[in-house]
Order: sequence, then structure tokens, then C-alpha cells
Amino acid sequence: MLRPRRTPLTAALAASVLLLTAACGLGGDGGQPGPDAMASGPVAPVPVVTPAGAADVTWGGEACRITGVTCAEHAGLPTVLLPAASGGSRAVVLVDFGGPGGSVEQALDRVGDLGLPADLGVLLVGEAWEVSPPPETCLEQEATRLAHWSSVATAACDPAPWTFDPSAYRDAIAGALAPADATVAAAVGISFGAVRVSAATAPSVPLALLSPAPPSGTLSEVVGSRASAISAAAVRACGATPGCGPAVSRMGSAAVRDDAGYEAALALVGAAPSPEAFSATALSLATPDADSTRAALHRQAFAATFRYGDGEVLPNLVSYRGGLCGWYAPGTAPVGAIGDVLSGVLGCPAARGAAGATGSAPSDLRDRTGCVFTAKDDLVTPPAFSRAWTAAAPGLQPATASLTSHGSTDGAVADVLGGLPDSLRSCTR
Repeated sequence: MLRPRRTPLTAALAASVLLLTAACGLGGDGGQPGPDAMASGPVAPVPVVTPAGAADVTWGGEACRITGVTCAEHAGLPTVLLPAASGGSRAVVLVDFGGPGGSVEQALDRVGDLGLPADLGVLLVGEAWEVSPPPETCLEQEATRLAHWSSVATAACDPAPWTFDPSAYRDAIAGALAPADATVAAAVGISFGAVRVSAATAPSVPLALLSPAPPSGTLSEVVGSRASAISAAAVRACGATPGCGPAVSRMGSAAVRDDAGYEAALALVGAAPSPEAFSATALSLATPDADSTRAALHRQAFAATFRYGDGEVLPNLVSYRGGLCGWYAPGTAPVGAIGDVLSGVLGCPAARGAAGATGSAPSDLRDRTGCVFTAKDDLVTPPAFSRAWTAAAPGLQPATASLTSHGSTDGAVADVLGGLPDSLRSCTR
């Protein structure tokens, strides 16, 4: 299997940030949150003490101390500008790893794996929660709300201040690029990052969209599609394992309305980005009373809901809720048992627009060009989400090669990423 090529600078950044996050893993019995907040939450960034003359930010970690890396805040959002490894270029690739609920530090950990061209810089734009985190009272309310199935539908902390604002994102891009007189040559959007880069860049900027979340629609459609895909995949994973199929079938009944069913549903959601982890989680449902099963499901459920330790909630959760509740209109489509759990975790305001929800596609989508990559059995963003992009924009072509899993950057997509922006002219190689 082909692996992405790393440029010298991004490889060094990835190594330094990886060491930092590994040293600062969450304690307690909570699982370490996963890589995509459409399913689970990333590790909160660790504040750093910056030396004199370095960027005065509390996010970004060690990377913001490296000479040549520009970490700054624009329009209430964190931005990181990485210079081209070959030097001298004023063209950059805008990269958004999705979420919502991601951190800049996590993005820096992953950017080296993209194998982007050495003659292009990289721009990362983070989320408002890192600059203006939710207050402790909000996080305490969320922790109480998510502790048990019986309380998940109670009033949630208002996510409106942490919604995705396309105009702020655009202003952050402009603010970050202005001092370097740089321009965006291409944009890479993974999962919900596809929505953000499409909404915040000019139609002339070609796009590489990987496992994209839908460009528009209702939240019930998004949740319902994910829930259906997860349920069907769990049945397939069970195969002929005794007790597994019936356990999964009960996920669609009243059984999910107790704490055990609630944790099992969340565990499947948390394992969704990884086919191997998902299969293991589904098979474990055949032995629900085993101590090892209960512990594993508990860890996965915590990862899916941005919890750790004794149930404390990471601030990323509020951004996750705000991003999805603020972009997709509520809708009324039935979502099923797992969908009910997902809807409960989101806790979106009932009235359309209460958190800024529009349900509309990014502006000028009709004129966009580029490639759309999908994974055949993606349980985070099912393939139908990708088809919504290509149907809305004739210039966005579905790639012939499939991703190996949600948002993966190996195989054929590595060649496209390594040849940006010219490689986006054809998606059929």
C-alpha cells in the first residue's frame, strides 16, 4: 500500500507534536478520543509557555515555537501558516481535517501524512473554541446531560457562540495570508472540513474533498444516514457469531433506552472511523456481561462524546454541537434508535436558526472544480454524502479510486495530494 510522502518541514512538525500529545494523554478510565469529531472527539490542546518573541498563543503546542511557523489569531479563529519546505513560494494549500470539534494541534500532528508538495506552504484554520473556550459551567452542564440515557435529552449548553461562521473563516484566511502576501492554490477538506473550505474560498480555488460531509440538508438526514449505515454494518460484522446478531437487533428496540444500550450505541458510533475497531466493537456485543466488554464499550462511548476521567467533558464537544447544529437545518426524518442517541448527544435547538442553522450549500458551489474521494463503507460520512457534492457541482468529479477508510490519505489519493494543484484537473487516473 502506498504511503503519503512527507516534506521535511511537515514531517518534523508531525514528529514533535506527536511526542507532545503522547506525553499528555488523558488519564482516568476515559478512552482517548478518536481522529474525527463527526464520530468522536480529539485531544484538547495543551497550553504552552512560549519563549520571548514567540507566538503568544495557548494552542498549537510545540509547533508554534518553530522558527518560520506563524501561529496567530484572526477573526476569533486560530491560524497556522507553515512555509513551503523548498522556500520562496507564496502559494499555499488550505487544509481542514474536519470535525467539527478538532484542534489545531491535532491538525499539525496529521498534516505531515498528507505528503503535500514541497513548493507549497500550508494554511490551517482552527475553531473558535480554542480561542474562546466554553465556560466551566457549560462543560459541567454537558457532563451531567451525557452521563445517563435518561438525562441526555435535558437542556444543553447553548452552542451558538461556537458555530461555524463562513465569513469569520474567510477573514481568518485573509488575515493569515496578508503578512506573507500569499495566495491559496488549492484546498483540502476532509469530512466537515469540506463544508468549511468550500464555503470560505473563491470558486477559482480547486478542491480535494475526502469523505466529505454533505454540503447542505437537514441534520435528521445526516444523523439518519449515519445511523442506518452503522446499524447495517454492525449486522454484517456480527456474521454468524452467536448472540451478536440479536444484540445488534436490540439496538433498534427499546433496549437502547437504558444506560447499557446507550453506551453500546455510542461505542459503535465511536468506533465508526476504523473498520477494524468497529468490527471488534460489534462482535463484543455478543458478550455484553463480560467485564472486558463493559470496559471497552465504556471507553468507546466516552471517546464518542468527548468525555474522559470520571465523565468530564472536553470543550471540543460544544464546538462539535455548534458546528453541526449551526450548519444543518433540523428536519423531521425518523432516525431510529442509534440516530436517537446521536440526536440526543447533539442536543440541537429545536427551532431552525436558533444556532444559526441554514441548511444551505456553500456559496458558488456550482462553479467549484476538483476531486471527490469516498470510502465504499464509510460509516462517518456515507457515500451518498459525496454524491450530493458531485450532483451540485459538475466541476467536482468523483475519483475513480476509493479511500481505504474514512478520510484516509494513502493509495491513489496520496498521488493527488502530492501533485496539487495540477493533479486536480483529472480524477480518473
